[in-house]
Amino acid sequence: MPTFSFDLLDILIILGVGQGILLLFLTVSRFQQKKLAPYYLAALLFTLTWLQLEFLAIRGVVNIPFPWFYGTRLGAWFVVGPLILLYQRALIYPKESFEWRRLQHFTPFILFFLVFPLGFAWKLHPHAINYGILIYLSYPQLDYNFWYYLYLLLFPLQFLHLLYYLWASRKQLKEFTLTRESQYTERERTTVQWLSQLMLGFYVLALLALTFLVLSPWLGLYIRELDFLYVIPMVVLTYLISYRSFQHLTLFQQIDPPNVALAESKNGRKYEKSALTAEKALQLKEQVKEHMQVKKPFLNNELTLRGLAQELAIPPYQLSQLLNEHFKKNFFDFINTYRVEEVIVFMAQEQDRKVSLLEAAFACGFNNKTSFIRYFKKLTGQTPSQYFKAH
Repeated sequence: MPTFSFDLLDILIILGVGQGILLLFLTVSRFQQKKLAPYYLAALLFTLTWLQLEFLAIRGVVNIPFPWFYGTRLGAWFVVGPLILLYQRALIYPKESFEWRRLQHFTPFILFFLVFPLGFAWKLHPHAINYGILIYLSYPQLDYNFWYYLYLLLFPLQFLHLLYYLWASRKQLKEFTLTRESQYTERERTTVQWLSQLMLGFYVLALLALTFLVLSPWLGLYIRELDFLYVIPMVVLTYLISYRSFQHLTLFQQIDPPNVALAESKNGRKYEKSALTAEKALQLKEQVKEHMQVKKPFLNNELTLRGLAQELAIPPYQLSQLLNEHFKKNFFDFINTYRVEEVIVFMAQEQDRKVSLLEAAFACGFNNKTSFIRYFKKLTGQTPSQYFKAH
C-alpha cells in the first residue's frame, strides 16, 4: 500500500496536482467529436500532473509499489513539445482532420517512455533510472556502459527537444497571424495571445530545467532542493492554464477558418491586383463612416472583418485595404476606436445610474477587461478609471 509523508513545498505540489486533475475534468467536459484541441490540452494537462506526481513519488512523499513508475520523467517530457504544437494547430486550423502521420512526433516519447524502460531498464542500477544524468555525481564508482550514457544524456535532451518544438510552434503561430490578424474577432485574438503565453511559460520551464542541469555539475554534487527550480514552475504553469481557462472558456474553441483570399501577389505585396481605385476608396470611406455611426456594428463583440464587409456589401479584401491605406488602422484598432468613443458617451448618459466601467465596456462591444483597458489607454493616453476621474 502507498505511504505518505510531506513538507510545505510538497503541499504546494500536491495542490498543483489537484488543480491539474480539476482542470482535466473541465477539459474532458469539452470533448466534442471532430474537435481535437480539447484532447490535446487534456493530454498536456495529464502529462504535467503526472510529472508532478512522479516527482512526489521520487521524494518519498508517496511510496508507490510499482518500480517502472519511478523515472518516467526520463521520457515523459518528449510528449510535451508535440502536444503543444498539435494543440495550437487544432485551435487555429480547426478544419484539418487528424492525420496518422503526425504520430511520428511522438516517436521519441514512445521509444524512451515505453520501449527503453520496459526493454532495457533492467540493465541499469535503480539509481540510474531515478537520477538520470545526475547519477555520476552521487555514484561515480559505477561501471558505466552504453545504456548508462544514454540515460545520462536523456534528461537534457528532453528539454532541448521541448525548446525545438516551442520554436516550431512560435513559427507556426507567427505565420498564422501574418495572414489572418485583421480577420479574426477579439475573442479569437485572445486565443492567439493565450497560445503565446503558454509557449512563454514552457520556455521558462525548459530554461530553468537546463539551468538546474548546469548548476548541479558546477556545484559538484546533487542537491535535492534544486529540483524545485523546475518543478515549482510546473505547478505555476498548471495554475496559469487553469486560471486562463476559467477566465476565458472560449480558449477551448477553435478559430473559424477564413474563406477569404487576400488580394496579394506571390511576392507578398498587398493589394497589387486590387480593383479599389482612389475615387472608389473615397466613396467607400464615407460609406463606412456613415455605417459605423448609424448602424453601430461595433456593438457586436463577435464582429469580424468578413462580417462587416458583408454588411457593407463589399469584398473583404477591399475593406481591409481601405482600413489600412485610408484609415491607417488595422481592423481591431478601427473597431475598438469606435467602442472606446461609445464607452465615453455611454458613461455620460448613464452617470446617474452609476454603471460600472466594465458594464459599459461590455455594452459597447468589448468582451474582456484586458482589451478594454489596453485600447482605452491607447486612444486617450489614460486608463478608463484615470480618464473618468479627470472628467
